[in-house]
Amino acid sequence: MLKAILAKRFKAETIPNKKLVNDLYSHDLKSLQKLAGLDARRTEVEDRDPVFAAFWQTVFAWNEGSRYLDRGAEAHDLLRAIEDPDHGVMQWLMSQL
Repeated sequence: MLKAILAKRFKAETIPNKKLVNDLYSHDLKSLQKLAGLDARRTEVEDRDPVFAAFWQTVFAWNEGSRYLDRGAEAHDLLRAIEDPDHGVMQWLMSQL
């Protein structure tokens, strides 16, 4: 979803900034949300919603290498952080499109 938000920056028949394109290849979620310009908006919501803040910390704890590790209950926590209908990361990201 972060990459979908970033993709909206691209305009037809315009050559995008090379650094932006290279940065899009990252799997670092914290960097991608900053690149998408969501850092300040996320922080605003976190200040009012501690559950949302905790969910983002759960998401940020994961990285590209996490998929190769047996993380058991942590994987369940990640899914909850993403999918929660009231405080979830995905719901909020979708509202940013």
